[in-house]
Amino acid sequence: MADPNKEEVSLIKGKTTIARRIPNWLWIILAKSLGISSNSSEKPIFATILSLLTSVSATITFLLNAWFSGHDIVSEHTRSDILDGTVSIMLTSFFCCLGVYSQRLASRILVHPKFLDMLRLHSKKVVKVNSAFLIGILLSSFLAILNISSFDKTYHYNQKFTLNLNDTENTLVNPCQLAEVQVEICQLLWTSQMIYSIFFLIWNLLIAVILVSVARTQTINIRIFLKELEQDAYLNKKLQTYETQSSSENCSGYFWFEENHIVDLLDEITDQDTNEKNTQDVQEKDPHVMTTQEIMYKYWTISMNVRLVSVSLQRWMSTVVGLVCAWTAIRLAHWLSHTPTWYGVLMLIMPLLLLPLLASSYAEVNYEGVKAVQSIFPVEGRIRLFRYLYGQPIQMTVYSHAVSYGTIVTIVAGILAAFTSKILIQEIGAL
Repeated sequence: MADPNKEEVSLIKGKTTIARRIPNWLWIILAKSLGISSNSSEKPIFATILSLLTSVSATITFLLNAWFSGHDIVSEHTRSDILDGTVSIMLTSFFCCLGVYSQRLASRILVHPKFLDMLRLHSKKVVKVNSAFLIGILLSSFLAILNISSFDKTYHYNQKFTLNLNDTENTLVNPCQLAEVQVEICQLLWTSQMIYSIFFLIWNLLIAVILVSVARTQTINIRIFLKELEQDAYLNKKLQTYETQSSSENCSGYFWFEENHIVDLLDEITDQDTNEKNTQDVQEKDPHVMTTQEIMYKYWTISMNVRLVSVSLQRWMSTVVGLVCAWTAIRLAHWLSHTPTWYGVLMLIMPLLLLPLLASSYAEVNYEGVKAVQSIFPVEGRIRLFRYLYGQPIQMTVYSHAVSYGTIVTIVAGILAAFTSKILIQEIGAL
């Protein structure tokens, strides 16, 4: 029978395991694709080709969409006005710029030694499914449906079709024919859009995987630090000049780590082959009371790593959030005068689901980071330490805005409010 007075370093099971680094074959593929090489004389031919294809396909997509939108506005046989055309050009420009920027951001991130150290084969799990996998499924499905929904741009010129504004909704005709533009324009537009969508998926999915991976690494580092603080609290309690009946209690009772305990026990079975052996730093080291300088150094190291990740990814994250919000608002406004289609509903829902998945990586780090200061055992010599730490919270931010689980709830509430408003407006209009 276990001794009740025996110290247990932590109640965490399988949550401080550092996964292995990315394999060499994967690093070679990424390095060749992004032009990363330790040899300055080596020419990144493959990376240059990919970069040119991304930039050229994005440029062609933007220019042809602007050309088509202009004719669509002035045409008497379409319902698009100047507002519709402006919105289309704006969204397309954001869409094209994001893909090109993601490719360049990936190359900058993967040459940074600290990112290479933090990039591991792990990520947060959502209902037992890898969040990076879910992001890939949602993003690829959205782009596939987007291209399928605009497949009418590939139609050839219909000689039997007669231009009539009232019959344009359900006819199999190329949109360029309705706008009185050569159908080859729309055919080339769809082809360039499809090619660019592939590169958009690759580069943005790469950034998303980097985000969830390094965020998970930061979470694990924080939890390891919490275990050390737990050991420090236990030893400090024993060193107090007074003793009470509960002086021999394990201080781990003051730390709440049970929210994912059962899930982690299941994870140990499925993740046993992919994770490295738990280092268990606290158990292997001689127990000791941490000095103020030691606490500050470890806290500062974690804080600087989190800050590096935040600064590097904040522009990409804010662009994604802005693009999804703009897309959602425009789709809802479009449905005020049009009947929703099945693919239209899917194209609305899928980007919205991406936001909580991406934000959860930020929220997990921030949730654990708040515990760090609270877990430090208070003694008289640490008063100045607390003053410093409270002014330097461990937070992943987007332009100084900390993303928390409350932020995710706000996003979901906003989505529900938007759908409710749409239904109410339709009901009022039907009266």
